Amino acid sequence: MTSVVELHISDYKSVRTVYRAVVIGVIKEYLETPNMNYRSSQSKMKTATVSAYITSAKIADKKSNDVWLNAKIALVILFIAKLWEDLWQDKRSGQMTQEEIDAIAQRHTDNYVRGLDGVFSEANVRRSSIKNVPLTLKGIDGRPPEFPCQTCDNLKGQTHPAEWWVTNNLIPYQGNPNYACGCWGCKHGLFDGNNTQYTL
Repeated sequence: MTSVVELHISDYKSVRTVYRAVVIGVIKEYLETPNMNYRSSQSKMKTATVSAYITSAKIADKKSNDVWLNAKIALVILFIAKLWEDLWQDKRSGQMTQEEIDAIAQRHTDNYVRGLDGVFSEANVRRSSIKNVPLTLKGIDGRPPEFPCQTCDNLKGQTHPAEWWVTNNLIPYQGNPNYACGCWGCKHGLFDGNNTQYTL
């Protein structure tokens, strides 16, 4: 029988696919088109990102707390502004090959999609209906000797109610500053007693 969490993840993946297509398309269009105003492209990406963040959070939890989500949105908007300044500089630096354009677009798109995964994961664990559900941190360590980091090493195998992971800001998503590795070097997630994964 498919769990509610698995249904949420299935719904989320369609949002993720659309978002990925929009982001990579906007970046490539800007880099490939001479004399294109970057502010127009930047605005398109901001609109797509805000929409995807809100939709992803609401898929996981229709009653999602707007405070944490608004903070995430405010931060990503700053990152997008910096991204387009960097892309503008890249474009000014000289003619780029299609291969270079594709690589730049892919790299930035991957980063922003991982950010969206983090929003969905956090909303999923923050759901009030599961605050007392025991969740265990487990998964795949990164390559030694850098990984696992001290945070992951300490938490791996620990089981706590979902609310504990939220309160301590230890929901594993890439870029979480409360993990020494930022969750960049490993693939850990939170799982319930039925081995259902709550984070991506």
